[in-house]
Amino acid sequence: MCQWLFRNDTEADCPSQMLIDFDYEITREGKDILESNDPDAVVNCRRRGVECSMNSDRPGILIRKKLMELLAPHGKAEVYR
Repeated sequence: MCQWLFRNDTEADCPSQMLIDFDYEITREGKDILESNDPDAVVNCRRRGVECSMNSDRPGILIRKKLMELLAPHGKAEVYR
């Protein structure tokens, strides 16, 4: 599992370790659900009909778009089933 944390605060507002500890607890609570998901996650959001998104998915969609932009100049593309 790979997870990014978008922050709009400072280290003084909330220490990184506090966020890491909090995220660890949340991830452990959802462990069974996370492990039951298909690991062949969609990266290229242009593949229509694959998934539905809502506003809270926006950061993840942004990361996936940026990842595709980084791969494209090197002739790389998403490999999926």
